[in-house]
Amino acid sequence: MPELRSLAANSPTRRSHWRALGLSDEVAHSSLRITFGRFTTEQDIDTAIAVIKTHVAKLRELSPLWDMHKDGIDISAIQWAAH
Repeated sequence: MPELRSLAANSPTRRSHWRALGLSDEVAHSSLRITFGRFTTEQDIDTAIAVIKTHVAKLRELSPLWDMHKDGIDISAIQWAAH
């Protein structure tokens, strides 16, 4: 069974990896980083894929942004109001 750990998505170190690739903070906050080691098995990968797919589907059910995306709305073009 793979070890599942959460790394702080808002950590400056984590975001800097994405910025170095020319990507935005928004991408960093909505991204998943997966690493493999020499002891990672095919079964570990299959299990991780199944877990991720389940959670992504659940999050999409809850997200009005996903509905907007499915309707063809460019989320990056929206002018969001500050709170």
